Amino acid sequence: MAVAPGRGFREPKGGRANINGELHYLWRAVDHEDKVLEAYVTRRRDRKAALRFLRRTKKR
Repeated sequence: MAVAPGRGFREPKGGRANINGELHYLWRAVDHEDKVLEAYVTRRRDRKAALRFLRRTKKR
C-alpha cells in the first residue's frame, strides 16, 4: 500500500497552538489534494468541539 508524502505522520505540535499563553487546538478539513477547505480553532479537544466543527464545515 502506497502512502502519499506527509500522510500518516504527525507534526510535532499535532494541531496544537499556544495563543496568548493558552493551549488551543486546530481542526482542519482537507480535500483529496490536501488543500485546506476549512480551519477552526477551539480551546477544547472533545466531542462537542468536533461536532461544532463538522456542522460549521457542512454549512459552507
